[in-house]
Amino acid sequence: MKSSKYIQNNLDLKEMEAIFEDSSVPVPPLLGKDLEKSLDLLSSLEGESVKGGGKPLSDPQRKVRALRTWASVAAAAVLLLSVGLGYLFTPAEPEDTFSDPALAYAQVEEAMGKISRKMAQGVQAVRLPAQMIKEGLDNF
Repeated sequence: MKSSKYIQNNLDLKEMEAIFEDSSVPVPPLLGKDLEKSLDLLSSLEGESVKGGGKPLSDPQRKVRALRTWASVAAAAVLLLSVGLGYLFTPAEPEDTFSDPALAYAQVEEAMGKISRKMAQGVQAVRLPAQMIKEGLDNF
């Protein structure tokens, strides 16, 4: 009956230990090493010792988990600090740069004129290649 449990992988830790320690069961060398590592990991997760030392095995994953936890806490603290400092040093109201509305209107007109001239230059730059492409397609 144990063989069907073994095939279905329904063995608990004690049964796996018994199979591993049974010398009548042939185990390939590489599989034996993998089995030993698996048993060590399982026993460390359960807080037991596989090899009978009575002392729980150290959990290296516990250190990694703690390091990840502290790293995420530090990242959250840095994020909150940067948002808080950004909020502190941002002016509440935008500063008015023009006290004279006529001067502001003149600046807007100048900016729109520059935009219009640059757009016209862009259209002229595209017009010649577009015309060449059209002529090439007509001749094709």
